[in-house]
Amino acid sequence: MRIIRNVAFVALGIGIGTIITAQTRAQTAAPPPDFELVIYGAVGDTMVKCVKGCKLGPTQNTSASAARDSVGFACNKAGEACKLLATGWVQK
Repeated sequence: MRIIRNVAFVALGIGIGTIITAQTRAQTAAPPPDFELVIYGAVGDTMVKCVKGCKLGPTQNTSASAARDSVGFACNKAGEACKLLATGWVQK
């Protein structure tokens, strides 16, 4: 009975280790952004659109797989400019 329990614990440990390793590799395999933009906008809506050959993300934490063709934001600060940091990837 002890042998079966020990084998089960070892198998469980190996399985958990394999899952953690796979997730870590998947997270680190994402390419870093090719560029960063700081976008300043006045009161109202501001949008930046990539027309050809790139994808944009609204924050530094956006992955390339979650990037899209455009990013935008609404500025509600009267008399002040708003800003957005956008990251981007060149499509090769």
